[in-house]
Amino acid sequence: MRLRTVGKVMIKLSILFILFGLRNFISDFFVTTFLIDKNVEFKSKNEYYLNYNYNYIQNLDEFNLTSKEDLLNLYYTVINSGEEEFYFYCPKEYENCIKDVIEIANHPDYLSDINGFVHPFNSFDTIETTYDSINRVNLKIVKTYTKKQI
Repeated sequence: MRLRTVGKVMIKLSILFILFGLRNFISDFFVTTFLIDKNVEFKSKNEYYLNYNYNYIQNLDEFNLTSKEDLLNLYYTVINSGEEEFYFYCPKEYENCIKDVIEIANHPDYLSDINGFVHPFNSFDTIETTYDSINRVNLKIVKTYTKKQI
């Protein structure tokens, strides 16, 4: 008798796990296929934006991410524009995108070097980089100077 109850519970749990996994798959597919506008643009460039391009790093006019250099340019453009939060999607064609995002976020010199190319009032104290299962990358930037300090 007790064995049947355990069996029924196991079947119900298995069905629940299958349904949960199916729901996540359908949700990710639906969101990535129909709802997400992957043509992300900057809200605006603040008054401290520097319209300078360097050999090492350049401002982006459009997002066509295909390499780590493109990602570095994206970070520079976001920081240089004065954004405090920004998101973008890694294209499926760029297979190493998330891996490169992680490397940039964890490398001690990449972001520090970029910070040296922007106006001091757009410079950052910290940047939090997160990503999810649908290749959305979110950047949260804590600036060095608050509006009150400026």
